[in-house]
Amino acid sequence: METLYSPLHGQVTLLMAEAGQTVGAGTCLVVVEAMKMEHEIVAPEGCVVQQVLVAPGDWVEEGGVLLHFTVSTSASAPKGEEPSAPRATEPSTPADQAKIRPDLQRVMDRHAFTLDAARPQAVDKRHAQGKLTARENIAQLCGNDFVEYGALAIAAQTQRRSVDDLVRATPADGMVVGVVSGRCFAGNAALLGCCDVVIATKDSNIGMGGPAMIEGGGLGVFAPEQIGPSPVQYANGVIDVLVADDAAALQAAHQYLAYFQGARPNWQAPETLALREVVPEKRARAYDTLKVVDALVDVGSVMPLRSGFGVGIHTLLARLEGRPVGVLVNNPLHLGGAIDADAADKAARFMQLCNAHGLPLISLVDTPGFMVGPDIEEQAQVRHVSRMFVAAAHLRVPLVSVVLRKAYGLGAMAMTGGGFHVPVATVAWPSAEFGAMGLEGAVRLGFKKELQAAASEAEREALFESLLAQQIEKGHALQMATTLEIDHVIDPAQTRSYLVNLLSATQVRPMAAGAMVDTW
Repeated sequence: METLYSPLHGQVTLLMAEAGQTVGAGTCLVVVEAMKMEHEIVAPEGCVVQQVLVAPGDWVEEGGVLLHFTVSTSASAPKGEEPSAPRATEPSTPADQAKIRPDLQRVMDRHAFTLDAARPQAVDKRHAQGKLTARENIAQLCGNDFVEYGALAIAAQTQRRSVDDLVRATPADGMVVGVVSGRCFAGNAALLGCCDVVIATKDSNIGMGGPAMIEGGGLGVFAPEQIGPSPVQYANGVIDVLVADDAAALQAAHQYLAYFQGARPNWQAPETLALREVVPEKRARAYDTLKVVDALVDVGSVMPLRSGFGVGIHTLLARLEGRPVGVLVNNPLHLGGAIDADAADKAARFMQLCNAHGLPLISLVDTPGFMVGPDIEEQAQVRHVSRMFVAAAHLRVPLVSVVLRKAYGLGAMAMTGGGFHVPVATVAWPSAEFGAMGLEGAVRLGFKKELQAAASEAEREALFESLLAQQIEKGHALQMATTLEIDHVIDPAQTRSYLVNLLSATQVRPMAAGAMVDTW
Protein backbone atom coordinates (compact mmCIF):
# COMPACT_ATOMS: atom_id res chain seq x y z
CA MET A 1 0.00 0.00 0.00
CA GLU A 2 1.32 3.42 -1.00
CA THR A 3 0.33 6.82 0.41
CA LEU A 4 -0.21 10.11 -1.41
CA TYR A 5 0.78 13.11 0.71
CA SER A 6 -0.05 16.81 0.37
CA PRO A 7 3.04 18.81 -0.64
CA LEU A 8 1.75 21.97 1.06
CA HIS A 9 -0.62 23.39 3.63
CA GLY A 10 -3.99 24.31 2.13
CA GLN A 11 -7.63 23.48 1.54
CA VAL A 12 -8.96 20.70 -0.64
CA THR A 13 -11.14 22.33 -3.30
CA LEU A 14 -11.61 19.48 -5.73
CA LEU A 15 -11.50 15.69 -5.37
CA MET A 16 -11.31 13.66 -8.55
CA ALA A 17 -10.40 10.24 -7.12
CA GLU A 18 -12.63 7.37 -6.00
CA ALA A 19 -11.76 4.10 -4.29
CA GLY A 20 -11.17 1.32 -6.83
CA GLN A 21 -10.32 3.72 -9.63
CA THR A 22 -7.36 3.02 -11.89
CA VAL A 23 -5.83 6.19 -13.29
CA GLY A 24 -2.99 6.96 -15.61
CA ALA A 25 0.17 8.80 -14.72
CA GLY A 26 -0.23 12.58 -14.52
CA THR A 27 -4.00 12.45 -13.92
CA CYS A 28 -5.13 15.04 -11.36
CA LEU A 29 -6.43 13.34 -8.18
CA VAL A 30 -6.77 16.24 -5.73
CA VAL A 31 -6.66 20.02 -6.00
CA VAL A 32 -5.36 21.90 -2.95
CA GLU A 33 -5.67 25.69 -2.76
CA ALA A 34 -3.08 27.81 -0.95
CA MET A 35 -2.72 31.62 -1.16
CA LYS A 36 -5.40 31.80 -3.87
CA MET A 37 -3.47 29.40 -6.07
CA GLU A 38 -4.73 25.93 -7.01
CA HIS A 39 -2.18 23.11 -6.95
CA GLU A 40 -2.90 19.87 -8.80
CA ILE A 41 -1.69 16.68 -7.12
CA VAL A 42 -1.37 14.01 -9.76
CA ALA A 43 -1.26 10.23 -9.88
CA PRO A 44 1.95 8.25 -10.28
CA GLU A 45 2.38 5.53 -12.90
CA GLY A 46 -0.06 2.57 -12.54
CA CYS A 47 -2.05 4.13 -9.69
CA VAL A 48 -5.05 2.19 -8.28
CA VAL A 49 -6.89 4.24 -5.65
CA GLN A 50 -7.70 2.19 -2.52
CA GLN A 51 -8.90 4.69 0.12
CA VAL A 52 -9.65 8.42 -0.01
CA LEU A 53 -9.11 10.22 3.31
CA VAL A 54 -10.14 13.81 2.46
CA ALA A 55 -13.16 15.61 1.09
CA PRO A 56 -13.68 19.01 -0.55
CA GLY A 57 -13.42 21.74 2.08
CA ASP A 58 -10.97 19.84 4.29
CA TRP A 59 -7.77 21.53 5.40
CA VAL A 60 -4.57 19.55 5.14
CA GLU A 61 -1.11 20.17 6.51
CA GLU A 62 2.07 19.90 4.49
CA GLY A 63 2.78 16.15 4.49
CA GLY A 64 -0.82 15.31 5.41
CA VAL A 65 -2.28 12.06 4.01
CA LEU A 66 -4.68 12.45 1.08
CA LEU A 67 -5.28 8.87 -0.01
CA HIS A 68 -3.87 5.34 -0.18
CA PHE A 69 -3.19 3.56 -3.47
CA THR A 70 -1.47 0.56 -4.92
CA VAL A 71 0.71 0.38 -7.97
CA SER A 72 -0.51 -2.00 -10.66
CA THR A 73 1.29 -3.16 -13.76
CA SER A 74 -2.01 -3.78 -15.54
CA ALA A 75 -5.16 -1.78 -15.99
CA SER A 76 -7.43 -4.65 -14.85
CA ALA A 77 -9.84 -4.08 -11.98
CA PRO A 78 -9.72 -6.11 -8.69
CA LYS A 79 -11.43 -9.54 -8.76
CA GLY A 80 -15.22 -9.49 -8.60
CA GLU A 81 -15.48 -5.77 -9.50
CA GLU A 82 -16.28 -4.03 -12.74
CA PRO A 83 -13.42 -1.87 -13.84
CA SER A 84 -13.91 1.86 -13.41
CA ALA A 85 -13.57 4.04 -16.45
CA PRO A 86 -9.93 5.08 -16.60
CA ARG A 87 -9.24 8.79 -16.18
CA ALA A 88 -5.82 8.78 -17.68
CA THR A 89 -4.39 11.74 -19.54
CA GLU A 90 -3.20 10.70 -22.98
CA PRO A 91 -0.11 12.34 -24.49
CA SER A 92 -1.07 15.45 -26.47
CA THR A 93 -1.21 15.11 -30.22
CA PRO A 94 -0.31 17.71 -32.86
CA ALA A 95 -4.03 18.31 -33.32
CA ASP A 96 -4.38 19.11 -29.60
CA GLN A 97 -1.41 21.46 -29.72
CA ALA A 98 -2.90 23.32 -32.68
CA LYS A 99 -6.14 23.96 -30.81
CA ILE A 100 -6.76 27.65 -30.14
CA ARG A 101 -7.87 28.40 -26.59
CA PRO A 102 -10.43 31.19 -26.09
CA ASP A 103 -7.91 33.53 -24.45
CA LEU A 104 -5.47 33.11 -27.35
CA GLN A 105 -8.25 33.55 -29.89
CA ARG A 106 -9.21 36.85 -28.27
CA VAL A 107 -5.65 38.14 -28.61
CA MET A 108 -5.39 36.94 -32.20
CA ASP A 109 -8.65 38.69 -33.06
CA ARG A 110 -7.35 41.90 -31.51
CA HIS A 111 -4.08 41.68 -33.42
CA ALA A 112 -6.02 41.31 -36.65
CA PHE A 113 -7.51 44.78 -36.11
CA THR A 114 -4.05 46.34 -35.84
CA LEU A 115 -2.99 45.30 -39.35
CA ASP A 116 -3.15 47.79 -42.19
CA ALA A 117 -5.33 45.33 -44.09
CA ALA A 118 -8.03 45.71 -41.44
CA ARG A 119 -8.20 49.48 -41.98
CA PRO A 120 -8.54 49.98 -45.74
CA GLN A 121 -10.21 53.37 -45.45
CA ALA A 122 -7.47 54.77 -43.21
CA VAL A 123 -4.80 53.36 -45.51
CA ASP A 124 -6.49 54.78 -48.61
CA LYS A 125 -6.75 58.19 -46.92
CA ARG A 126 -3.05 58.11 -46.08
CA HIS A 127 -2.10 57.08 -49.60
CA ALA A 128 -4.32 59.80 -51.08
CA GLN A 129 -2.18 62.33 -49.19
CA GLY A 130 0.90 60.90 -50.87
CA LYS A 131 2.08 59.33 -47.61
CA LEU A 132 2.76 55.85 -46.30
CA THR A 133 1.34 54.22 -43.20
CA ALA A 134 3.55 53.81 -40.15
CA ARG A 135 4.12 50.12 -40.86
CA GLU A 136 4.85 50.77 -44.53
CA ASN A 137 7.48 53.30 -43.49
CA ILE A 138 9.04 50.86 -41.02
CA ALA A 139 9.04 48.07 -43.61
CA GLN A 140 10.89 50.29 -46.07
CA LEU A 141 13.36 51.34 -43.37
CA CYS A 142 14.01 47.95 -41.78
CA GLY A 143 12.45 45.37 -44.07
CA ASN A 144 9.87 43.08 -42.52
CA ASP A 145 12.31 41.78 -39.92
CA PHE A 146 11.43 43.98 -36.95
CA VAL A 147 9.85 43.64 -33.51
CA GLU A 148 6.92 45.95 -32.84
CA TYR A 149 6.22 47.54 -29.47
CA GLY A 150 2.81 48.83 -28.46
CA ALA A 151 0.87 47.35 -31.36
CA LEU A 152 -2.31 47.05 -29.27
CA ALA A 153 -2.36 50.65 -28.09
CA ILE A 154 -5.46 52.66 -28.91
CA ALA A 155 -6.40 56.32 -28.64
CA ALA A 156 -7.08 57.58 -25.11
CA GLN A 157 -10.71 58.44 -25.87
CA THR A 158 -12.61 55.78 -23.91
CA GLN A 159 -14.78 58.37 -22.16
CA ARG A 160 -16.48 59.36 -25.39
CA ARG A 161 -15.99 56.36 -27.69
CA SER A 162 -16.50 52.67 -27.18
CA VAL A 163 -13.48 50.40 -26.81
CA ASP A 164 -14.70 48.40 -29.80
CA ASP A 165 -14.74 51.55 -31.94
CA LEU A 166 -11.24 52.55 -30.77
CA VAL A 167 -9.89 49.04 -31.40
CA ARG A 168 -11.21 49.11 -34.95
CA ALA A 169 -10.39 52.74 -35.78
CA THR A 170 -7.26 53.85 -33.91
CA PRO A 171 -4.58 51.12 -33.59
CA ALA A 172 -1.13 51.93 -35.01
CA ASP A 173 -1.88 55.66 -35.09
CA GLY A 174 0.89 58.02 -34.04
CA MET A 175 4.52 58.65 -34.88
CA VAL A 176 7.53 56.37 -35.78
CA VAL A 177 11.56 55.46 -36.02
CA GLY A 178 11.68 60.50 -34.65
CA VAL A 179 10.23 60.84 -38.18
CA VAL A 180 7.22 63.11 -38.70
CA SER A 181 5.07 63.28 -41.79
CA GLY A 182 1.95 65.37 -41.35
CA ARG A 183 0.47 66.21 -37.96
CA CYS A 184 2.12 65.31 -34.64
CA PHE A 185 0.45 66.72 -31.54
CA ALA A 186 0.20 66.19 -27.77
CA GLY A 187 1.54 62.84 -26.50
CA ASN A 188 3.10 61.98 -29.83
CA ALA A 189 4.95 65.31 -29.82
CA ALA A 190 6.21 64.59 -26.30
CA LEU A 191 7.62 61.26 -27.46
CA LEU A 192 9.11 62.96 -30.48
CA GLY A 193 10.87 65.49 -28.29
CA CYS A 194 12.65 62.66 -26.46
CA CYS A 195 14.28 61.40 -29.66
CA ASP A 196 17.97 61.88 -30.48
CA VAL A 197 17.03 63.28 -33.86
CA VAL A 198 13.83 64.63 -35.40
CA ILE A 199 13.33 64.20 -39.14
CA ALA A 200 10.24 65.92 -40.53
CA THR A 201 8.61 66.58 -43.89
CA LYS A 202 7.89 70.11 -45.04
CA ASP A 203 4.14 69.62 -44.61
CA SER A 204 4.50 68.56 -40.97
CA ASN A 205 2.97 70.30 -37.95
CA ILE A 206 4.36 69.61 -34.48
CA GLY A 207 2.88 70.90 -31.25
CA MET A 208 2.37 69.97 -27.62
CA GLY A 209 -1.35 70.55 -28.13
CA GLY A 210 -3.55 70.16 -31.19
CA PRO A 211 -6.55 72.31 -32.17
CA ALA A 212 -8.95 70.59 -29.76
CA MET A 213 -6.66 71.03 -26.75
CA ILE A 214 -5.95 74.66 -27.61
CA GLU A 215 -9.62 75.46 -28.04
CA GLY A 216 -10.53 73.54 -24.89
CA GLY A 217 -8.03 75.60 -22.93
CA GLY A 218 -9.70 78.81 -24.06
CA LEU A 219 -6.70 79.85 -26.14
CA GLY A 220 -8.50 80.33 -29.43
CA VAL A 221 -9.52 78.36 -32.48
CA PHE A 222 -6.77 77.32 -34.88
CA ALA A 223 -6.46 75.04 -37.88
CA PRO A 224 -3.89 72.21 -37.52
CA GLU A 225 -1.74 73.87 -40.18
CA GLN A 226 -1.35 76.96 -37.97
CA ILE A 227 0.21 75.01 -35.10
CA GLY A 228 3.97 74.39 -35.17
CA PRO A 229 4.49 74.39 -38.96
CA SER A 230 7.79 73.03 -40.18
CA PRO A 231 9.40 76.42 -41.03
CA VAL A 232 8.88 77.51 -37.42
CA GLN A 233 10.06 74.23 -35.88
CA TYR A 234 13.08 74.06 -38.18
CA ALA A 235 14.20 77.58 -37.34
CA ASN A 236 13.75 77.12 -33.59
CA GLY A 237 15.69 73.86 -33.41
CA VAL A 238 12.89 71.31 -32.88
CA ILE A 239 13.48 69.73 -36.31
CA ASP A 240 17.00 68.42 -36.97
CA VAL A 241 16.51 67.37 -40.59
CA LEU A 242 13.83 68.90 -42.84
CA VAL A 243 12.96 66.92 -45.99
CA ALA A 244 10.51 67.11 -48.87
CA ASP A 245 8.41 63.98 -48.42
CA ASP A 246 8.10 60.49 -46.93
CA ALA A 247 10.64 58.98 -49.31
CA ALA A 248 13.23 61.59 -48.40
CA ALA A 249 12.46 61.12 -44.70
CA LEU A 250 13.16 57.40 -44.96
CA GLN A 251 16.38 58.05 -46.85
CA ALA A 252 17.46 60.49 -44.14
CA ALA A 253 16.60 57.96 -41.42
CA HIS A 254 18.66 55.31 -43.21
CA GLN A 255 21.60 57.68 -43.48
CA TYR A 256 21.37 58.84 -39.86
CA LEU A 257 21.17 55.35 -38.38
CA ALA A 258 24.11 54.17 -40.48
CA TYR A 259 26.50 56.49 -38.63
CA PHE A 260 25.97 54.41 -35.49
CA GLN A 261 26.57 51.04 -37.16
CA GLY A 262 30.33 51.21 -37.55
CA ALA A 263 32.75 51.94 -40.37
CA ARG A 264 32.03 51.32 -44.03
CA PRO A 265 34.56 49.44 -46.14
CA ASN A 266 33.93 51.49 -49.28
CA TRP A 267 34.52 55.24 -49.44
CA GLN A 268 35.76 57.92 -51.80
CA ALA A 269 38.30 60.56 -50.85
CA PRO A 270 37.71 64.20 -51.88
CA GLU A 271 40.20 66.41 -53.71
CA THR A 272 42.06 67.69 -50.66
CA LEU A 273 44.19 70.24 -52.55
CA ALA A 274 41.07 72.41 -52.58
CA LEU A 275 41.61 72.98 -48.85
CA ARG A 276 44.56 75.26 -49.61
CA GLU A 277 42.27 77.80 -51.27
CA VAL A 278 39.17 77.77 -49.06
CA VAL A 279 40.32 80.38 -46.54
CA PRO A 280 40.76 83.77 -48.27
CA GLU A 281 44.20 85.37 -48.14
CA LYS A 282 42.56 88.56 -46.93
CA ARG A 283 42.13 87.85 -43.23
CA ALA A 284 38.92 89.85 -42.87
CA ARG A 285 37.10 88.23 -45.80
CA ALA A 286 34.10 86.00 -44.96
CA TYR A 287 33.89 82.52 -46.50
CA ASP A 288 31.83 79.32 -46.36
CA THR A 289 33.40 76.83 -43.95
CA LEU A 290 31.17 74.05 -45.29
CA LYS A 291 33.54 74.00 -48.27
CA VAL A 292 36.23 72.89 -45.82
CA VAL A 293 34.07 69.99 -44.71
CA ASP A 294 33.30 68.93 -48.28
CA ALA A 295 37.01 68.78 -49.15
CA LEU A 296 37.93 67.03 -45.89
CA VAL A 297 35.55 64.10 -45.34
CA ASP A 298 34.47 61.19 -47.54
CA VAL A 299 32.53 62.19 -50.64
CA GLY A 300 28.77 62.13 -50.06
CA SER A 301 29.09 61.29 -46.37
CA VAL A 302 27.92 64.57 -44.80
CA MET A 303 24.61 64.88 -42.96
CA PRO A 304 23.91 68.32 -41.43
CA LEU A 305 21.84 68.37 -38.23
CA ARG A 306 19.76 71.31 -37.00
CA SER A 307 21.04 73.49 -39.81
CA GLY A 308 18.03 75.83 -39.57
CA PHE A 309 18.91 76.76 -35.98
CA GLY A 310 21.96 78.21 -34.27
CA VAL A 311 23.56 78.90 -37.63
CA GLY A 312 26.73 80.33 -36.06
CA ILE A 313 27.98 76.74 -35.72
CA HIS A 314 27.48 73.92 -38.19
CA THR A 315 26.96 70.45 -36.69
CA LEU A 316 27.39 67.55 -39.07
CA LEU A 317 27.77 63.80 -39.15
CA ALA A 318 30.30 62.54 -41.68
CA ARG A 319 32.91 59.83 -42.36
CA LEU A 320 36.68 59.73 -42.63
CA GLU A 321 37.84 56.73 -44.64
CA GLY A 322 34.55 55.07 -43.77
CA ARG A 323 34.73 55.82 -40.04
CA PRO A 324 31.78 57.88 -38.70
CA VAL A 325 32.68 61.16 -36.98
CA GLY A 326 30.96 64.28 -35.71
CA VAL A 327 32.08 67.66 -37.06
CA LEU A 328 31.70 71.06 -35.36
CA VAL A 329 32.60 74.09 -37.48
CA ASN A 330 32.19 77.83 -36.95
CA ASN A 331 30.33 79.84 -39.57
CA PRO A 332 32.01 83.19 -40.38
CA LEU A 333 29.04 84.06 -42.62
CA HIS A 334 26.93 84.60 -39.46
CA LEU A 335 28.07 87.20 -36.91
CA GLY A 336 31.60 86.73 -38.22
CA GLY A 337 31.66 83.30 -36.57
CA ALA A 338 30.87 84.62 -33.08
CA ILE A 339 29.08 82.08 -30.88
CA ASP A 340 25.66 83.14 -29.61
CA ALA A 341 23.26 81.34 -27.24
CA ASP A 342 21.55 79.25 -29.93
CA ALA A 343 24.82 78.15 -31.52
CA ALA A 344 26.18 77.16 -28.10
CA ASP A 345 23.09 75.11 -27.25
CA LYS A 346 23.29 73.39 -30.61
CA ALA A 347 27.00 72.60 -30.22
CA ALA A 348 26.63 71.33 -26.64
CA ARG A 349 23.85 68.91 -27.54
CA PHE A 350 25.76 67.71 -30.58
CA MET A 351 28.71 66.90 -28.32
CA GLN A 352 26.35 64.87 -26.12
CA LEU A 353 24.95 63.05 -29.14
CA CYS A 354 28.39 62.05 -30.44
CA ASN A 355 29.51 61.17 -26.94
CA ALA A 356 26.52 58.88 -26.38
CA HIS A 357 27.11 57.01 -29.63
CA GLY A 358 30.89 56.89 -29.45
CA LEU A 359 31.66 59.11 -32.45
CA PRO A 360 34.98 61.02 -32.41
CA LEU A 361 34.64 64.79 -32.72
CA ILE A 362 36.46 67.07 -35.12
CA SER A 363 36.27 70.78 -34.35
CA LEU A 364 37.08 73.24 -37.14
CA VAL A 365 37.72 76.62 -35.53
CA ASP A 366 37.25 80.11 -36.95
CA THR A 367 35.65 82.32 -34.33
CA PRO A 368 36.25 85.77 -32.84
CA GLY A 369 34.85 84.39 -29.58
CA PHE A 370 31.51 84.45 -27.79
CA MET A 371 29.03 87.11 -28.87
CA VAL A 372 28.95 90.01 -26.41
CA GLY A 373 26.87 93.10 -25.73
CA PRO A 374 23.79 94.19 -23.75
CA ASP A 375 21.33 92.63 -26.21
CA ILE A 376 22.94 89.20 -26.18
CA GLU A 377 23.10 89.16 -22.40
CA GLU A 378 19.32 89.48 -22.31
CA GLN A 379 19.27 85.97 -23.83
CA ALA A 380 21.07 84.40 -20.84
CA GLN A 381 24.27 84.16 -22.86
CA VAL A 382 26.37 83.33 -19.79
CA ARG A 383 24.40 80.16 -19.07
CA HIS A 384 23.97 79.04 -22.67
CA VAL A 385 27.56 79.33 -23.84
CA SER A 386 28.84 77.65 -20.68
CA ARG A 387 27.02 74.49 -21.73
CA MET A 388 29.79 73.92 -24.27
CA PHE A 389 32.40 73.72 -21.51
CA VAL A 390 30.28 71.38 -19.40
CA ALA A 391 29.50 69.07 -22.33
CA ALA A 392 33.17 68.96 -23.37
CA ALA A 393 34.24 68.10 -19.81
CA HIS A 394 32.17 64.89 -20.01
CA LEU A 395 33.44 63.68 -23.37
CA ARG A 396 34.57 60.06 -23.56
CA VAL A 397 35.30 60.30 -27.27
CA PRO A 398 38.47 61.74 -28.80
CA LEU A 399 38.35 65.39 -29.84
CA VAL A 400 40.68 66.87 -32.46
CA SER A 401 40.74 70.61 -33.18
CA VAL A 402 41.88 72.28 -36.38
CA VAL A 403 42.18 76.09 -36.31
CA LEU A 404 41.36 77.39 -39.77
CA ARG A 405 41.77 81.10 -39.13
CA LYS A 406 40.61 82.99 -36.01
CA ALA A 407 40.92 81.45 -32.56
CA TYR A 408 40.09 84.27 -30.20
CA GLY A 409 39.00 84.37 -26.59
CA LEU A 410 36.77 81.99 -24.67
CA GLY A 411 34.88 81.05 -27.81
CA ALA A 412 38.01 79.39 -29.17
CA MET A 413 38.47 77.64 -25.82
CA ALA A 414 34.92 76.28 -26.05
CA MET A 415 35.51 75.00 -29.58
CA THR A 416 38.59 73.13 -28.35
CA GLY A 417 36.94 71.41 -25.40
CA GLY A 418 38.02 74.00 -22.82
CA GLY A 419 41.56 74.80 -23.97
CA PHE A 420 44.11 74.13 -26.71
CA HIS A 421 45.72 71.34 -24.67
CA VAL A 422 42.46 69.47 -24.03
CA PRO A 423 42.01 67.78 -27.44
CA VAL A 424 44.02 64.79 -28.58
CA ALA A 425 45.70 67.38 -30.76
CA THR A 426 45.18 71.03 -31.68
CA VAL A 427 46.66 71.86 -35.06
CA ALA A 428 46.44 74.98 -37.20
CA TRP A 429 46.57 76.04 -40.79
CA PRO A 430 49.03 78.72 -41.95
CA SER A 431 46.13 81.19 -42.03
CA ALA A 432 45.44 80.72 -38.30
CA GLU A 433 45.90 83.45 -35.71
CA PHE A 434 45.33 83.48 -31.97
CA GLY A 435 44.50 86.07 -29.36
CA ALA A 436 42.68 86.77 -26.13
CA MET A 437 40.23 88.86 -28.18
CA GLY A 438 39.93 90.25 -31.69
CA LEU A 439 43.33 91.63 -32.62
CA GLU A 440 41.95 94.90 -33.99
CA GLY A 441 40.07 95.51 -30.77
CA ALA A 442 43.09 94.52 -28.71
CA VAL A 443 45.18 97.17 -30.47
CA ARG A 444 42.55 99.91 -30.13
CA LEU A 445 42.10 99.22 -26.43
CA GLY A 446 45.66 98.34 -25.47
CA PHE A 447 47.25 101.24 -27.31
CA LYS A 448 44.48 103.78 -26.91
CA LYS A 449 46.72 106.52 -25.52
CA GLU A 450 49.36 106.06 -28.18
CA LEU A 451 46.77 106.23 -30.94
CA GLN A 452 45.16 109.35 -29.49
CA ALA A 453 48.55 111.03 -29.30
CA ALA A 454 49.11 110.70 -33.05
CA ALA A 455 49.54 114.07 -34.78
CA SER A 456 47.18 113.31 -37.67
CA GLU A 457 44.62 110.81 -38.83
CA ALA A 458 47.04 109.41 -41.37
CA GLU A 459 49.72 108.99 -38.71
CA ARG A 460 47.17 107.36 -36.37
CA GLU A 461 46.12 104.90 -39.07
CA ALA A 462 49.72 104.05 -39.90
CA LEU A 463 50.48 103.45 -36.22
CA PHE A 464 47.39 101.27 -35.91
CA GLU A 465 48.40 99.12 -38.88
CA SER A 466 51.92 98.77 -37.53
CA LEU A 467 50.71 97.71 -34.07
CA LEU A 468 48.17 95.32 -35.62
CA ALA A 469 50.87 93.67 -37.71
CA GLN A 470 52.87 93.11 -34.54
CA GLN A 471 49.88 91.47 -32.86
CA ILE A 472 49.20 89.30 -35.91
CA GLU A 473 52.78 88.10 -35.94
CA LYS A 474 52.75 87.53 -32.19
CA GLY A 475 49.58 85.43 -32.44
CA HIS A 476 50.41 83.63 -35.67
CA ALA A 477 50.11 79.86 -35.78
CA LEU A 478 53.84 79.37 -36.25
CA GLN A 479 54.60 81.40 -33.14
CA MET A 480 52.00 79.44 -31.15
CA ALA A 481 53.52 76.15 -32.27
CA THR A 482 57.01 77.41 -31.42
CA THR A 483 55.96 77.85 -27.79
CA LEU A 484 53.90 74.61 -27.76
CA GLU A 485 50.61 76.45 -27.27
CA ILE A 486 49.37 74.25 -30.11
CA ASP A 487 50.69 70.94 -31.41
CA HIS A 488 51.40 71.59 -35.06
CA VAL A 489 50.95 73.80 -38.11
CA ILE A 490 50.09 71.75 -41.19
CA ASP A 491 49.49 72.08 -44.89
CA PRO A 492 45.68 72.30 -45.28
CA ALA A 493 45.85 69.62 -47.98
CA GLN A 494 47.29 67.19 -45.42
CA THR A 495 44.52 67.72 -42.89
CA ARG A 496 42.53 64.65 -43.89
CA SER A 497 45.45 62.23 -43.65
CA TYR A 498 46.55 63.86 -40.39
CA LEU A 499 43.11 63.33 -38.84
CA VAL A 500 42.83 59.75 -40.10
CA ASN A 501 46.20 58.80 -38.62
CA LEU A 502 45.47 60.57 -35.36
CA LEU A 503 42.02 59.03 -34.85
CA SER A 504 43.28 55.56 -35.69
CA ALA A 505 45.49 55.77 -32.60
CA THR A 506 42.69 56.84 -30.24
CA GLN A 507 40.05 54.96 -28.29
CA VAL A 508 36.56 55.65 -26.99
CA ARG A 509 36.29 55.31 -23.22
CA PRO A 510 33.36 53.43 -21.61
CA MET A 511 30.16 55.38 -21.15
CA ALA A 512 29.76 56.90 -17.69
CA ALA A 513 26.72 55.91 -15.65
CA GLY A 514 23.81 58.31 -16.04
CA ALA A 515 25.07 59.86 -19.28
CA MET A 516 22.32 61.25 -21.50
CA VAL A 517 21.53 63.33 -24.54
CA ASP A 518 19.70 66.52 -23.61
CA THR A 519 16.36 66.95 -25.37
CA TRP A 520 17.42 70.49 -26.28
